[in-house]
Amino acid sequence: MMEHNPIWREGVRLAKLPRLEDSIDVDVCVVGGGITGLTAALLAASDGRRVVLLEADGLGSGTTGATSAHVSAVPDIGYRAVLRQCGPEAGSEYVARCASALELMDSLVRAERISCSWDRVAAYWYSEDAHGVGRLKDEASAADRLGQECRMVREVPLPWPTAGGLAIPRQAIFHPLRYLQGLARIARARGAQIFEASPVLSWDEDDRGVVVRTACAEVRAAELILATHTPLGVNLVQAELAAVHSYILTLALPKPLPAALFWDTDEPYHYVRPLLDGAQPLALVGGADHKTGCETDPQSRYAALSEFARRRLPEATITGWWSAQFYEPADGMPYIGRSPLTEHVYIATGFAGVGLVQGTMAAMDLVAQLRGEGRDTPWRPSRVTLAAAPRVISEGVAVAMHWLGDRLSATDGTSAEALPAGQGRILRLDGQRCAGYRDDDGRLHVLSPACTHLGCLVRWNGSARTWDCPCHGSRYAPTGEVLEGPALSALARRESSQAEPYSGMPSATPAPDAQRLDTVKG
Repeated sequence: MMEHNPIWREGVRLAKLPRLEDSIDVDVCVVGGGITGLTAALLAASDGRRVVLLEADGLGSGTTGATSAHVSAVPDIGYRAVLRQCGPEAGSEYVARCASALELMDSLVRAERISCSWDRVAAYWYSEDAHGVGRLKDEASAADRLGQECRMVREVPLPWPTAGGLAIPRQAIFHPLRYLQGLARIARARGAQIFEASPVLSWDEDDRGVVVRTACAEVRAAELILATHTPLGVNLVQAELAAVHSYILTLALPKPLPAALFWDTDEPYHYVRPLLDGAQPLALVGGADHKTGCETDPQSRYAALSEFARRRLPEATITGWWSAQFYEPADGMPYIGRSPLTEHVYIATGFAGVGLVQGTMAAMDLVAQLRGEGRDTPWRPSRVTLAAAPRVISEGVAVAMHWLGDRLSATDGTSAEALPAGQGRILRLDGQRCAGYRDDDGRLHVLSPACTHLGCLVRWNGSARTWDCPCHGSRYAPTGEVLEGPALSALARRESSQAEPYSGMPSATPAPDAQRLDTVKG
């Protein structure tokens, strides 16, 4: 069963912007048209710099456009972990920077009159059992030491029983694509040039800056900001990142949830928020996270979310579902600043589940560094921390196992004849391992399964209809085009005696568990 488009795309028409056709010289080249890139372009242009932004697809086509739209300044790893890893002084600075990013978003919405259903609301980190409440009390104590306003509450305003929660004031909810529309409008008004359908193919750095190459033209820039969620190409920071897939359901409700953000103490946690700008009361429920490329049955994740919702909101009906990808850093802190071993390239990555605020924070910090205001911070990309070591070693072993083990594993057969329309499989065709996909018209597409980033073998994601790399999170369209980096080039096409046009195959049918997505009524 195919995923829906994120609900944010319903009724929203983003103006199409031109592709880059002519080479240009600028002060700053920003790559990536999500919240980080657009905020950075806006801020750099506001400083009077000549700015160009390159987006491979369309603005908001990545994770920002598929978010659950929780605008939360609460660190994803929690206050205790921040205090433990950074200490009270640096930890307080980190929490304050996150809060200042949220306030920048608020000021842009109000000052520039961005119509994006912006609403300041309380957030509730809650538990359904006493053990979780004990953990939240420790979080509240750590938050107090870090200067974060919050309080423990016995009553959480949810329509199902809870044991208590931690209430954090002045967080927010909004419509992310409409917010991006506003950022793009302001950035262009301040002189930034924005180009869509302009994927970056490569870049070179020299003493004068960076030359960025697209299919049609080059950009010569003094500084390059990679606001691409993970650095494109090969980067040392990628060894400290884990690509994670998260799932979201939209629910139609008989009456609306309170205007607030909610997430629980489970591992991985579930998150819930209302949608307040439509006639029908709706809510988003998300979670069921896993490492990208490491789930053979994505439908089971939707089924797990469906069960979570059914138990707590038995009168709700599921109206949509989609997934998104984010990156978890090894020590829980983002990577924001000059890329290792470079002079003119800056990166922003590792935002985990709070990328809306931390992406904004990254843009603020990167533009400050361009002004010469940068300083040593716990979130600099070149840091070395003991807290990261176990995760880095674990991720390195996992990458090695995928690289070698997938080459030794069995394929899904030696014939594409039984491959249904709309589905892909790893096959052995004409003696070589291939990624085979049969499109809705019955045509067979045969690709190399080797990710063009570092050569790990991709895996088929039947819900999203993508080829996903389990090593560093590159994702490809069924016919091989890059959807998400770090890969820069498409999966190579392969010749096969079985690759003639084919018709008459039945369409793919949903897995049995997927039928539970039709409703969560008891």
